[in-house]
Amino acid sequence: MDLLHEIRSMIFLAAGFMTILSAVMIIFFDHLLHAAISLFFTLIGIALLYILLGADFLGVSQVLIYAGGVLVLIIFGIFLTTPFVDDGREVRKSFSTWVTIFFGFLLFRLLYRLIHHVPWVIEEQKVSPTTKRIGEMFLSEYLLPFELISFILLFVLIGSILIIRKDLRKP
Repeated sequence: MDLLHEIRSMIFLAAGFMTILSAVMIIFFDHLLHAAISLFFTLIGIALLYILLGADFLGVSQVLIYAGGVLVLIIFGIFLTTPFVDDGREVRKSFSTWVTIFFGFLLFRLLYRLIHHVPWVIEEQKVSPTTKRIGEMFLSEYLLPFELISFILLFVLIGSILIIRKDLRKP
């Protein structure tokens, strides 16, 4: 049991390090596609952290919605737009980078003080899967809101198709 706990802790630290490193790399990449790929690794790392903390449904949702759907949309947006060339880009990029680093340092300092000055009580928690319980709740207690949201999403999809078809008909 102790070896399993150590392996789980090492995987958790590796996932946290990957998440932080890829999030910092987003700031420093000049090419948007490289930043989007780094964002993908950040989102996957966050999903892995959710899963390791026992929120398996949230982790899988993170992968499907953000890493799968939103990031693909961002990459298509990058590929389908024309590159914009700006002469003052380097000055703003370096200024925004330093501002981001400054606020990141302030946040890190705040978190460091919070972590080291709060008396934490550490107890071993039993991790149990949450997906089955959430599915049961969707089909029992929250059936009506779940179905209403599905109809709203269906109407949004139909409306977006109608808007696109009107735009395609115009010469």
